[in-house]
Amino acid sequence: MQIIIYLTYLIASVLFIIGIKRLGSPKTARQGNMLSALGMFLAIVITLFDQHILTYEYIIIGIVVGSAIGATMAVKVQMTGMPQMVGLLNGFGGGASALVALSEYYKQDTSDIAILVTLVLSILIGAVTFTGSFIAFGKLQGFVQEKL
Repeated sequence: MQIIIYLTYLIASVLFIIGIKRLGSPKTARQGNMLSALGMFLAIVITLFDQHILTYEYIIIGIVVGSAIGATMAVKVQMTGMPQMVGLLNGFGGGASALVALSEYYKQDTSDIAILVTLVLSILIGAVTFTGSFIAFGKLQGFVQEKL
């Protein structure tokens, strides 16, 4: 079983690398996005199974709900709204990073200074990413106005 896990991680890594390379050209960007998304899907699913983080039911529910949200956004958001959507999704990623680091802070033995520094930096960077991305989204969407 361990060899399957390692091979899946290797395949996910290769898909990320090829996907990022394909994003460099408008002609191949769609394919690059799909390859990268497939790599991320494989990495997440194998990690959830390998580390026994969630049960099969929660993994399937997450895939279905996430796919429905992603498909809806792909259909509804116009190309001119992509910068706002990227800002919004980037903000969610930063917030998720901060929340994961915060939960690890409460779970870990924080007497080790290296772990403590890593967790505090992760929380800080995630929170700054969250707030900065939401400000960028608000400016692009016209919700936030600069007042001098």
